[in-house]
Amino acid sequence: MSRMRYCVCITGPTVDDARRQMESVMADPDARGDGVLMELRADRITDITPELVTELVNLAQECIIFTLRSSEEGGNCSLPNDERIALYQAAADAAYWDIDESSGLWDALAIKKGSVAGAGGSNSQSGQHIPQRILSRHDIQGTETVGNILSWYIKAFSHGADIAKYAGMAVDDADGFTVLHALDQWRSHAQVIGIAMGGLGRHTRILGPLLGSAIAYCAGGWDDAQEQEGTQRTAEAGTLAAPGQYTLHELRDVFCLSSHSTRTRVYGIVGNPVAHSLSPLLHNRIFRHFGIDAIYVHFAVQDFMTFIREARRMPLRLGGLSVTAPCKHDAYHACQLLDDASETAEAVNTIIAEASISTRILSGFNTDGQAVAEVLESHLREGIDEHFLEQLEDVLRETEVAQVKPVAECPRPMQQTDAETPEAASLDRGAWVDETQQQSRREEVQDPTEPSPIQSPAGAQGVLHDKKVLILGAGGAARAIAHSLRQRGCALTISNRT
Repeated sequence: MSRMRYCVCITGPTVDDARRQMESVMADPDARGDGVLMELRADRITDITPELVTELVNLAQECIIFTLRSSEEGGNCSLPNDERIALYQAAADAAYWDIDESSGLWDALAIKKGSVAGAGGSNSQSGQHIPQRILSRHDIQGTETVGNILSWYIKAFSHGADIAKYAGMAVDDADGFTVLHALDQWRSHAQVIGIAMGGLGRHTRILGPLLGSAIAYCAGGWDDAQEQEGTQRTAEAGTLAAPGQYTLHELRDVFCLSSHSTRTRVYGIVGNPVAHSLSPLLHNRIFRHFGIDAIYVHFAVQDFMTFIREARRMPLRLGGLSVTAPCKHDAYHACQLLDDASETAEAVNTIIAEASISTRILSGFNTDGQAVAEVLESHLREGIDEHFLEQLEDVLRETEVAQVKPVAECPRPMQQTDAETPEAASLDRGAWVDETQQQSRREEVQDPTEPSPIQSPAGAQGVLHDKKVLILGAGGAARAIAHSLRQRGCALTISNRT
C-alpha cells in the first residue's frame, strides 16, 4: 500500500447491520474507484462467530481490515485467546489483520514475514493468501511523547509488521500536535498510522494523512447525525468506531485529503465547541474553486494559548485562523499586530500568520463589527421586507428582550474590561518577536486595498447616522460591533442577560 487510503469502520452492532453497511460502501462507485478499505470491527458485533466472520470477509476480501480490538485498548473484546485466534483464522482471506499490542495474539498467531502459523501454517510459498499485518497500540488514557511514538513504530516493524499504528487519546491541546510531529519525524519508507483520538485531536484525522499517515479511518454516515462535539453530522453515536471520526463523505468530498500534501497551507476555525461549524464546508469549497492549495479544519481547544503555541510549531504551514468563542480575548493577547477594531474590542476573530516561518508574526483582526454594519446598511438602503421583520420578531420573542437588563448607554465611552496583564502580554512572546516588534504590536494593521475607516462619529453621514441600535450581549463581539456602529454615527444601547 503506497498511498493514503480511506477506511470505513464497519461496527454493526449485529452481523446483519454489518452486512448492510459493507454493501452500502461497495455500492458507492467512488469508493470502488478510490480503493476504499473497510475495517470489520468484530469486537463491536454482538452476534459474531467464526463462520459469520468468513461470510463477511468474503464479501470484499481485498478491502477488509479485520480488527478484534481488546478492551484494554478501547474495544469491546474480552474473549479468551483461543476464541480470538479462531476468529482471526476465520478472517484468513482478509487484506489486513489489525492486532493490538496488548492482546497477546501477536506471538500466539506466530505472525512473521511469509508465515501465518496460527492460521494453519500456510505461507507465501504455498501460494495461499496471507493478510498483511497492522500492529497497533491504542493509549486510551493519553498520548505518548514523540520519542515514545517513534520507538513504538520501530518495535512494531521489528516484530514483522507491514504497517505500524499509534492512536492516543488527546487530553490537552498539545497532544494532537505531538502525533503530527511523530509522523513528520518518521523518516523510513515503512508505512505508519498516527491518530489523536477525541475532539481535541480531531484535526489529526485531516492533517495526519498530509504527513504520511497511511490510512484515514472514518465513519460510514449510515444515518442522519445527532450532532455532538467531535462527531459533526457524521454517523449516529453507535456507528463511530473511535471518538472524533469524520464520515467518508467529509474526508473525501469536503476535505479532499488525497489532493493535499506537506506543501498545503493550513487554516481552521478554533474555539469550543466548533464541531457544528460549517466553515470547513464553505472554505474548502472556495479553495477548490480557485485552485488554492489549502485546507480548512476544525480545531477544538481547551486552552487557546497552549493551542496557538503548538499550532505555530506544527510541521505544516499555518496560514490563519477563524476565532470563535471562548477564544477571542485570548487571541487578542496572542497577536503581535492588531487592527483598530480588535484593539477597541480587545477581541480578535481573524488571525493571519506570516508566510515566513522565521518572522513568526500573528496579525489579528476583528471583522464582527464591519460585517454587522454592512448588513444593516444594506437593509436600510434596499429596504427591509415584511418576511425579514417577521423573522426578527420571532428572534426577539425567543430571546425575551423584555427581560434583558440595559447595562450601558452609548455614545459615552465604553468601559474597558479584562485589561491585559503583564503576565499575559509576555506569554511566549519573547520567543516570537524581538523587542522592537513587541513595542510596535499595537501598530494598526490595515489592508491597503480597503477604504480608510471612519475616524469619528462626527464625520459619519451614512445611512446609519443617528440611528438607534440595540445590541444584545456585552462580550467581545458586542464591543467590536459597538465600535463599528459608533464610527457610523449610531446611538447605541447595549443589553445583557447578566
